[in-house]
Amino acid sequence: MDAYQPPNSDLTINNKRPFKPVKAVLYGLSIAFFLTTIVSTIVFVALGIINGVDMGNEDALNTLFASNPLFLFIDIALTGGILYFAGSVVGKHTRGKEIKYAIIVSALLLIIITPLFVLTESFSTYPMWYNLSSFIIIPVGIYFGAKSKI
Repeated sequence: MDAYQPPNSDLTINNKRPFKPVKAVLYGLSIAFFLTTIVSTIVFVALGIINGVDMGNEDALNTLFASNPLFLFIDIALTGGILYFAGSVVGKHTRGKEIKYAIIVSALLLIIITPLFVLTESFSTYPMWYNLSSFIIIPVGIYFGAKSKI
């Protein structure tokens, strides 16, 4: 051993993130569903308070929100941002197969959301453009989030 030479090292550093598809799908679904629901509820309540609507009167609230395009645009924009974030989380956990798992998360989210839309009669309450954009933004937001390099 030479005293002036550094010791040999076989240490290899793995800079790649581990491939965790189950975590990616669960995190993506959780963020997309729960965070979107929470944020939409907060915006819903804030708009009701600003407009002075009685929160106990469900018909008045539905009429207010269905006829207020500003609320609907804000809701779609916030939903798109949250879905983009959910897609980026999916992409971080599935490097190399981001698109495949983004499609899986989008499909599962659509399967969860569609019955909720039907049961709450959202198709007849809200304008058609809002309903369509609510469904279109799910795969688009998650796809672009998964492709992002965040």
